[in-house]
Amino acid sequence: QLHDFDFAKSIEGWSDKSKVALPDDRCKAKVFLQKDGAVGAGQIRFEKTAVSHMPSKNQDTIVKIPVHRFNGSDGKLKCRYRTQADSARKDYDFYAVEGELEFSEHAMERTIEVTITKRKKWEGQDQFFVILSDYSDASPVVVKDSATCTVTIQEINGSSDVVVSIARKLDRVVNMDAFSEGNTLWKEQLMMALQPV
Repeated sequence: QLHDFDFAKSIEGWSDKSKVALPDDRCKAKVFLQKDGAVGAGQIRFEKTAVSHMPSKNQDTIVKIPVHRFNGSDGKLKCRYRTQADSARKDYDFYAVEGELEFSEHAMERTIEVTITKRKKWEGQDQFFVILSDYSDASPVVVKDSATCTVTIQEINGSSDVVVSIARKLDRVVNMDAFSEGNTLWKEQLMMALQPV
């Protein structure tokens, strides 16, 4: 709902209105204000910079990470996103994603989805990052201190097996997925080296 506003009066209290429009016959323009009093396209950030996810040992699961727009909602707004491995390794613990996120006019939230692979019961807690970046360096909209979300993949509870406990402790120290990833790369490099020129 739009509200009439006397342009000659003080603008105090605009932030208390969900939307305000200046009458066309006074200024030939309309100004829309959000509840926080913001005008314009706005900015983009993660509302939460840390997310915890409980995986499954039977099937892949999906973690949904909300991205928020604030300080305005006029027009479209875009940013880029990508995942980055840490102790959680791509293709072993999660499937890497990257792309563009677009907010249509007045849209305030979008969601990034990342698939988490089914977990072995001995695997310990791991983490990876989801990172936002500006679509254009000429028009920065991503808030830098809220541009990275740390996703923690929890370890599956419920096993009191001594072997599982030892394997989980070993995974924390060695990171078996990173070890397997390293072996795969080493094997690929060896096969390339053995190929005839």
